[in-house]
Amino acid sequence: MAGLVVARQRPQTAKGIVFLLVEDETGMTNVIVRTDVYDRCRAAVRGEAFVWCVAKLAKDDGTVNVLAEEVQGLQLGSGNAERGTERSDFRVPSSAFAFLRAMRRVAPDSKDWG
Repeated sequence: MAGLVVARQRPQTAKGIVFLLVEDETGMTNVIVRTDVYDRCRAAVRGEAFVWCVAKLAKDDGTVNVLAEEVQGLQLGSGNAERGTERSDFRVPSSAFAFLRAMRRVAPDSKDWG
């Protein structure tokens, strides 16, 4: 899955687990980033506005979450969106990210809830 990171949370009571709220064309998705994944993908989890996640779907008592196995940032100009990633089984045509490119140009740095 890929989308805009709306919120990041790392509660002290969660034992190092990071929670991302990611928005894509279908709506909001909860992404759970375990500590081992966070250690490998820290820069993308903490700093990227748009992320791409390799993940597993987890359903528990009617709640649907996504358990991240890998998190990468979608950066304009880096070429990772156009070429695909180092994983040979995952290729995305550049036209699939046209919407994300347009959103990144107008995405706010922060939200004012006041």
